[in-house]
Amino acid sequence: MKKALAAVLFLLISNVIPANPLPVPIDFVLSELTFDAEGNWIIEIRFRNEWNFWGTNGIYITTTTGMADLKQLTDEAIWQTGFVTITKDSLQSDLFINPAGDSISLLRIGGSEPLIPALVFGNAATATVRSPLVGESIALYDDVYSIDGSPSLGVENDSSGMCGTITGMVYDPHQLLPDDVWLAGCGLLDFKPATDGSYSARITSSKHTVDQLYYFSTRTEKSSGYYVKVVTLSVTTEPDTVVSGDLHVYDIVAALDPVNEQRESILQLSPNPVKGSAITYEIALPILSSKAHLDIFSLNGQRVGHTVLSDRKGTLQLHQELPNGTYTVSLYVNNKNYENVKLIVAH
Repeated sequence: MKKALAAVLFLLISNVIPANPLPVPIDFVLSELTFDAEGNWIIEIRFRNEWNFWGTNGIYITTTTGMADLKQLTDEAIWQTGFVTITKDSLQSDLFINPAGDSISLLRIGGSEPLIPALVFGNAATATVRSPLVGESIALYDDVYSIDGSPSLGVENDSSGMCGTITGMVYDPHQLLPDDVWLAGCGLLDFKPATDGSYSARITSSKHTVDQLYYFSTRTEKSSGYYVKVVTLSVTTEPDTVVSGDLHVYDIVAALDPVNEQRESILQLSPNPVKGSAITYEIALPILSSKAHLDIFSLNGQRVGHTVLSDRKGTLQLHQELPNGTYTVSLYVNNKNYENVKLIVAH
């Protein structure tokens, strides 16, 4: 009954498309890409919503060298399974996908924004995953593209064959996280840190820039509305390998436990107000020399001070002619603004 009703809705919606000014929904993603020994490509398209299935008409593929439309395919069979596997013979014109590296997007004529950003791999600029070897694929899992050592074209992707392991410590100096916390995101699968802060998690095989993690506890379900910010960690992983990386939590969004919403500042300044020409600072984050600095801004946004940091604690010299007033001291680590603190100068 459910399938029959969906089919009726699909036919009704299809008949009114020309009169509907709204973008046609994009309900599909590029879920897997592989190459054979001769460099011929195979793409799997996954349709995610049977109640919002608009067929394959108008779908086209773009690469760095061109684009091609899909031929009219048998929508009924695709609708039943949710998948379609295509090759160059599935297209109305030839399309080259470079096995060494490319950028691939799936779009629809008159369609809305894609559900997933373009797959950029190999030697292409901004690539997030290497080129697959023969017998491997690039597969989408948890909305992250990863090398997969056991391709599964035509069926739902799982994490088999595509994960390595990341280990390290979770540092939470302001105790923002609840005791029973689980973390996930940026390619890291659900994991629970130990009581001493150590952790071990499965991680998909690609280039990762970890700057936030979703969190949840035994009382809640994972939600995109709950996440913590961490000092940016960059790692590249491969299937069945182990990498290390510490996670330094410095802020929280939409805390599950209200007591954790109040935190001390990451950047402490003393004295404040300041009457002399120097203040001491203390930072609750790991500091890398030449990649961390403090800037001082006046109320009109003019930068009136700049200090490169080499340690978490130190002395900040103020300009001798800095007039009395209110200023903002901003902390940057790896070109990212982590904290802003009001400073009052009163000579």
